[in-house]
Amino acid sequence: MRPPWRAAVGRDPAHPYERTAGEITALWRAPGLRPSVPAADGRRGRPLWPLALELAWTAALVFPP
Repeated sequence: MRPPWRAAVGRDPAHPYERTAGEITALWRAPGLRPSVPAADGRRGRPLWPLALELAWTAALVFPP
């Protein structure tokens, strides 16, 4: 059920949670859509600190104290 103000916008953008729930539901209902091979070892368990450092640096430049 959508609020009336969202229906008046025309094209109704889905909330990220709704898109994620839709993807999970689709994979649950149609197992053939799931990836057929596991992720390679190089793609699994990558550290996120370089991305966090880059985001912090960008935020420091955009929003100076």
